[in-house]
Amino acid sequence: GDDEGSAGKTQKEKQLNLLVARRLYILLRQRGYTVYMTRNSDRTLPLETRVKQVRYARADLFVSIHSNAVATASVRGIETFLLTPEGTPSTYGTEDKSAADVGNTFDRENSRLAYEVQKELIRYTRAEDRGIKHANFVVLRDPPCPAVFSATRQAINVDPHAPPPTLAVFPISSQRVTAARQAPPPSLCAAFPSNQQPSAEP
Repeated sequence: GDDEGSAGKTQKEKQLNLLVARRLYILLRQRGYTVYMTRNSDRTLPLETRVKQVRYARADLFVSIHSNAVATASVRGIETFLLTPEGTPSTYGTEDKSAADVGNTFDRENSRLAYEVQKELIRYTRAEDRGIKHANFVVLRDPPCPAVFSATRQAINVDPHAPPPTLAVFPISSQRVTAARQAPPPSLCAAFPSNQQPSAEP
């Protein structure tokens, strides 16, 4: 879309996100999931529209895929965000959240999903574990189902001679992912590649 993100010598941030999302789509389909991608091409899609698509699809899970370009080559790894619970601050915020959002209905499921996704990503990629964090992103706040936001940190705009980031997508265990909802597979999952900032709110 219009927001290309950061650019390295061999790829742009938005291209990396879309490539990872497409590979994840294939892996999930192979494991029996019904998968809807909010976008499967290079086009701009507002965050609110993505949430509407999740509602329309009646998704059981919403997985957002993102990459963060950083200015320090030593900063690497993967982190997974879930919605900030009411009465607590976000990881990068200072004020306690004053009211619950739609997504807080699934606080317990969000925690389990974030834990399983982060654990498997680190186990299969052997990337640095940057932990599980809380945020009030639109794509975590408004979906009517458990949602997580996984992000890789790559210094893709630092060294023009460095190789492109390693791409690896973990094989998802349907038993682990669906355990939080106590529902048998296949479950419905919506995934999207994002190069937009999820929201201005921490």
